[in-house]
Amino acid sequence: RLHYNGNEVTMSDNKEGVTRRGFLQAAGAGVAALGAAACGAGSLAQSAEAPKEEKPAGKSRVVLVRDPKSVSADEKVDAAAVGKMLDEGLLALFGTKTIEEGLEKVFTPKDVVGIRVNCNGQPGVVTQPALAHAIASRLARAKVPENNIVIWERREDELESGGYKINTGKTGVRVLATDSDGFGFDEKETDFGSGKTCWSRIQSSLVTASVNAPVVKTNTGFGITNAIKYVTGLINNPGEFHDNKGVPYCTDLYKHPVVKDKTRLVIADALVILTDRGPHDDPRFHAVYGGILLGFDPVAVDRIAMEILEKVRGKPVRPFPDHVKHAGDNGLGVFDRERIELVEKVIG
Repeated sequence: RLHYNGNEVTMSDNKEGVTRRGFLQAAGAGVAALGAAACGAGSLAQSAEAPKEEKPAGKSRVVLVRDPKSVSADEKVDAAAVGKMLDEGLLALFGTKTIEEGLEKVFTPKDVVGIRVNCNGQPGVVTQPALAHAIASRLARAKVPENNIVIWERREDELESGGYKINTGKTGVRVLATDSDGFGFDEKETDFGSGKTCWSRIQSSLVTASVNAPVVKTNTGFGITNAIKYVTGLINNPGEFHDNKGVPYCTDLYKHPVVKDKTRLVIADALVILTDRGPHDDPRFHAVYGGILLGFDPVAVDRIAMEILEKVRGKPVRPFPDHVKHAGDNGLGVFDRERIELVEKVIG
């Protein structure tokens, strides 16, 4: 198992007065309308109108926060440390005096906020529950009702294997999956341009706003799995869109209003990363990195995730993540490293 301290890889024997609309425009999170929303089998919640501004020219900000004490050599996560890292990252990303002030610019008390985690690398490489619940607690402090916060994945068994406790009740933060009772997939297919699919009803009909919360890892078919690739976990037929390293499917899926108009933040887990043979778990290629990535631009976040993986691996990611570059080339964000502002913070 690898441990990365920022300079070298070692081996371990153990396993303000700004409107919400205006802020989104300035941050580059606003998007243009891209057509009608996906067809659903009936709405479970009223969707809030998403901003439709074009992203301004300039650099995309990505924040990387690291704490070497946040994860032990045997991969035990310190929840308190993770919470402090998240706080530092949100303040740096929003540029506000308080976390609540920043989050209130992109979420409202009327929102149902989905925190879409990635647990298909369970049990070892997942969006850590400590991070997902820290995000949820900050949203609650920003006046989003707890029961309007939904941590979710494709399957309940993946969540449970990743350390989550299912909660489909009417109190507290909900933790559920597409296969939880009452959800499933849309009955009617959506044509997203390069294919047809049925969205998870959690994404299409329950949540009105989303936090894209992936985990940084390699993928033998795509190069990396992170913010852009996560979109294939929102549909019923992901296997149909793995050809050609996900090009153009990942871009077209993410550009659909069901995803793009709802996604307000990307917060990627780089606490324990998978440096090879992903996306499924392989303890031989775990690396304790102790980091969190935050941004509004999923392409820029993926570009930095790729950089992290290559630095820890000591060699390029292969195959090259064409799905990320394609997304950047087609208006989803910035892939050009020279146009990405990386803000790095080390605490602990």
